[in-house]
Amino acid sequence: MNEKKIPLDQSFKIAVDFHTKGKIIDAKNIYEKILKIKPDHFLALSNLGIVFSQLREFNKAVELFNKTVKINPEYAEGFNNLGNALFELSEFDKSLDCYKKAVKLNPNFSDAFNNLGNVYKKKEYLNKAIESYEFAISLDIEKSKDKPYYNLGNIYRELGDYDKSINLYKKAININPNSISALINLSISLNKNGNLKEAINYCERAAEKDPKNVRALNNLGEYNQEIGNEDFSITYYKKALELEPENLRSKWLLMNTFPIIYKNFEQIDYFKKHFEKNLRSFEDLISKNNIFEKKQVLNALSSSTNFYLHYHGDDITSLQKRYGTLLHKLTKYVYPQFHKKIAFNKSSKFKKVGFISSFFCEHVISKLFKNWIIKLNKNKFRTFVYQVGMENDYITDLIKENCYNFFHKTNINVVINKIISDQLDILIFLDIGMDPRMQILGSLKLAPIQCCAYGVPVTTGFENIDYFFTGESMEIDTSQKHYSEKLIKLPALGVDYDYPKKKELNDLNYNKEKNKIIFLNLQSNFKLLPQHDHIYFEILKKNPKSQFWFVGTKNEFIASKFKERITIMCKKNSLLLNDFFVFYPQTSYQNYLKLISNSDVILDSLDWSGLNTSLEAISLEKPIITLPSNFMRGRHTYGILKILKLDELICNSKKEYVDLAVKLSKNPSFRDNVIKKIKINKNLVFGNYKVIKYLENFFESLSKSN
Repeated sequence: MNEKKIPLDQSFKIAVDFHTKGKIIDAKNIYEKILKIKPDHFLALSNLGIVFSQLREFNKAVELFNKTVKINPEYAEGFNNLGNALFELSEFDKSLDCYKKAVKLNPNFSDAFNNLGNVYKKKEYLNKAIESYEFAISLDIEKSKDKPYYNLGNIYRELGDYDKSINLYKKAININPNSISALINLSISLNKNGNLKEAINYCERAAEKDPKNVRALNNLGEYNQEIGNEDFSITYYKKALELEPENLRSKWLLMNTFPIIYKNFEQIDYFKKHFEKNLRSFEDLISKNNIFEKKQVLNALSSSTNFYLHYHGDDITSLQKRYGTLLHKLTKYVYPQFHKKIAFNKSSKFKKVGFISSFFCEHVISKLFKNWIIKLNKNKFRTFVYQVGMENDYITDLIKENCYNFFHKTNINVVINKIISDQLDILIFLDIGMDPRMQILGSLKLAPIQCCAYGVPVTTGFENIDYFFTGESMEIDTSQKHYSEKLIKLPALGVDYDYPKKKELNDLNYNKEKNKIIFLNLQSNFKLLPQHDHIYFEILKKNPKSQFWFVGTKNEFIASKFKERITIMCKKNSLLLNDFFVFYPQTSYQNYLKLISNSDVILDSLDWSGLNTSLEAISLEKPIITLPSNFMRGRHTYGILKILKLDELICNSKKEYVDLAVKLSKNPSFRDNVIKKIKINKNLVFGNYKVIKYLENFFESLSKSN
């Protein structure tokens, strides 16, 4: 018997039915049969193009969509589909033209305006992208499309406007409660906005809807670390790796998992070994010459740093060098062209010096190093500043006004291209280790000479960083062995630090109890290690009238973890916590200065010493007790006190530290003499222009030797 022929219209309906039900291959076969009979069936052409797009065969899809719009040049949907396929092939200019034709043919085409926004975003035309998404939303009268809300939310999140992004993501989720991406990105914005509990809630909803979503699991790992549940973090990362054993982001996050507040010394040792074990695993993975995609590597490296390893207190030099070498190898996969030597330009009249950081704003990095930029001789040097962080304020404006060129972008590739096009002679990284983007950039070769300041006071371990700037008063004779870079010891503290500006402090209140001696620790809670907690109790034994004040962080969970640790110590010593310990929340700068003003003695933190905080305390004429370590990060206050000729405040042991604290608390005459000495000498640590001259001479010497 002959097979009964099915009319084309009926075949097309069957194909569409298969397509709608997700039977893509069945639909594909029928569309292709229809086109053999009628090659100009533009709807079959269009739908087959959609099938190939779904199969991610975009070149075939483009061919079919081109035929579609050639047959029917008034078909707005066809131009939109063609634009989508070209977008996937990274043909952004061509896709832009297609979307423009689509909206010209149909000015009410909400999806095409949304897609137009996607292209503008890719091309970094953010204002046009925002305008396109907003227009797409305005056309969606029934409020049935979640994508423009989601996409607009992404832009505002990337711009740091988390309130707007939160509002937009929530609107997207109201329309489409099953949008996993919207739930996850909402959690990111909530976290950035300080709403950790709500962030976890939304991310858990995403994980419940899609238990195999590795992105949700990774984010839950990050959030749990931030609230001090590092064991949960490790569990989530391991779940992610069970699903995707080669997921670099999960591996990177797992390696960089540390408690922010340690319960005890044993935990420090455990997590140091945890880091080394996972570092070794990563090193083994790299040694096998695996091929990694650029997106995969950048997704991992932009997730976290090993920042909390730096606070362990002991020698981490070898681990830091191995970490730097690993980063170097990973970015070499992504940017092989930026791991090559760059020739020094000796013929230029002006030497081009670049400064890069995420913190050209009211931040400790700018407080320490902004005058390197502002005061550098403009007749000899042209200063290029690259701001890769989001926050701008009056400090940003000050730096803008006092540099040759200021560039602010957060996209790593855009920043790299700008630095290369500026053809710098010297590039200075003010901090490497806090912002993941800075560790990626620091591993590359973007200028003939690259230097790192001590914004994060540990060696980078990077092959492409030539010099490390430090202060001579903070280093010891054998310091060089703790750096992979060549150490450059700038005069004194190595900074030209402005005298802190203080407003009237009398109107600010802190509850200072009568007959109590107030010992204040100015460092963030995570810098205070558990092996040193006993010092407070040793002081209390010798002077029960002591009270200890601590400054909290914006992370309430971490502050509570630290308080919990001190509470346990109080119980062991049969003491009531509230009688002897006061925990202040993070506060405004002026309130913070008032806190210092109301204290009697500053207790410098051991193993990670105060610099910015100690300078502010010295400006308020407060005595500071310090016990320097063998590493620069534990010798900042030591350097300050040496300059002030206050050796009597420098201790050689914990016993001396305790005895000196008791002496300052019980001997008002001794304390007054120390304060008088601070008053006379304090200006010695502020406004050191010799540092700027030293830098200028160093830069000029580089131009002669390279």
